[in-house]
Amino acid sequence: MTHVKARIDRCTLERQHAENVCVRSHAKVRAAIGNARAYLKMMEAGEDFSTFVWTLAGGEPILGTADDEVSKTPESEAMAKALKKRGFKCVGPVIVHAWMQAVGMINDHEHDCFRRKEIMADVRNLRHAR
Repeated sequence: MTHVKARIDRCTLERQHAENVCVRSHAKVRAAIGNARAYLKMMEAGEDFSTFVWTLAGGEPILGTADDEVSKTPESEAMAKALKKRGFKCVGPVIVHAWMQAVGMINDHEHDCFRRKEIMADVRNLRHAR
């Protein structure tokens, strides 16, 4: 799918907008295409995206306090900056924080949330596997 997004041309994009089959925001669509190209550029250079982002996160999920509703962290700010440096767009610290939480990189779910417990179990298993 990344290769498809990276190769989309202007005519195809305009046709999809006219047919209402894609995201309406031209900026977001252009960012998705550019991000696919940035990702492929990293791959072509031999840089693994997963290793890159997990290194920025310290190698294992970050345990947040869950005491306050947090929309960004120093880690998501650093990752957003590093992604932008590599050419990624629409990757501010708030959206990066949400992505980091969605993929299990930051565990700042509330204390009684089932996901907090699941992620903590995954971290323990990861540590035992090392």
